[in-house]
Amino acid sequence: MIYAGFDYGASADSQVLKFAMIETADALRRLDEIAATPSLDGLYVGPSDLSLALGGAQGFDKDETHMLEAYSAIVAACKRHGLTAGIHTASPAFAGRMAEMGYRFITLVGDFNFILAGRGVVRQARESLAASGRSPS
Repeated sequence: MIYAGFDYGASADSQVLKFAMIETADALRRLDEIAATPSLDGLYVGPSDLSLALGGAQGFDKDETHMLEAYSAIVAACKRHGLTAGIHTASPAFAGRMAEMGYRFITLVGDFNFILAGRGVVRQARESLAASGRSPS
């Protein structure tokens, strides 16, 4: 089966958001060129990769001065070109800071993080049951 029907190829542009990832120093230097791409809906920051590319450490919610400047430059480019600024975050607090900065498409952690958290809860439940003498199933 083809998702959304056999006319998907002809109608996909109106159904799919198109974001360019900003994860390299070169992409940061060429923001306006990238943002001028026809039919683009937004720019999306991969903060961990961008941090590595700018000489920093891997990780999310990076608030070093050079990263905050990069985030601001991306929002400004989006505003100039009528695009949506997007970013990946790892905490509600940082997501809020990015919203204040002008980001409108904000992802908060990823599926894998929820799976790991769930595994931790299951492990705790099993340990609690075992400690109480009940057998976990």
